[in-house]
Amino acid sequence: MGDIKFSILTPWLPPRPSIHKAISYIDNQTYQNWEHLISIDRLGHGLESNDPRRSIHPCETEHNTWGNTCRHNLWGEATGDWILYLDDDDILYPNCLEEIAKAIAADPDKDWGYFAIKLGTNVFFHNPPGGGLITGGQIFHRKYAMNGEDLRWYDNTNYGADWDHIYQHFVKPERQPILISAVLGELPKHGVGQV
Repeated sequence: MGDIKFSILTPWLPPRPSIHKAISYIDNQTYQNWEHLISIDRLGHGLESNDPRRSIHPCETEHNTWGNTCRHNLWGEATGDWILYLDDDDILYPNCLEEIAKAIAADPDKDWGYFAIKLGTNVFFHNPPGGGLITGGQIFHRKYAMNGEDLRWYDNTNYGADWDHIYQHFVKPERQPILISAVLGELPKHGVGQV
């Protein structure tokens, strides 16, 4: 299980301060084989990290794409076997990566999966996934599908919601997900910059 490496991709839109708490929850993961790539979607950030597993990548765009272009660019930098998305206002509970690694090891013939999160006082877990809702750090998938296809996030503002992308590329009969019903993350009200 410890051999699975996760690449956690975070597009950050300064000046939202919630990025610092999101980072702290990654640093406290019980599972240690990860890298965290942060792409800055605006200039002037002042974000630093002493952890060698974390890297910061400037992302200059002509207009605010809400992280889509930056998320797309990070895919090429990722060295992990599995990709996990964490927006700058999401929280992964400390056991998140450990539980995902266990689920992958128990069900190795799947390309992708997703887990439950808390949204306010409710558990948010769609099965099958529902469109038009912001889900943040709820999806994980192989960098390359077992058939060799790369599962890169779109560089396209039309795919602004996570589930829109999932519908297009993951919800297929041959790609049944790993379903983790445990709550492994939390999503505050999107965009407020508060956690």
